[in-house]
Amino acid sequence: MADEPDIFCSVCKKLIDGQYVVSGGIAMHRGCVKATTCPVCKKPIHGPAQVVFDDELHPECFRCADCKKDLTNQAFAKDGNAILCADCGAARLKKTNPKANITIKK
Repeated sequence: MADEPDIFCSVCKKLIDGQYVVSGGIAMHRGCVKATTCPVCKKPIHGPAQVVFDDELHPECFRCADCKKDLTNQAFAKDGNAILCADCGAARLKKTNPKANITIKK
């Protein structure tokens, strides 16, 4: 019987020699699992997360609050707690400051 490869915790980087958790294809010690809550859907994050400013979101929750466009690899803005695509961010700014001169380059 061949030796099984060593498994290392993706959080603490130490060898896993007992029980562990696999979430999103990532192996972790049970004690290293951090259940951050996504501010968009309010559900726990167990696996990869999209970091936006100081928040962690599920990758599928990284969408414009107004038009629901996927913001992966897109310019975005934050208005209060709302994450917005560049177009919706500019539209909100225009509503609050009609004299704002906004140019969005695509």
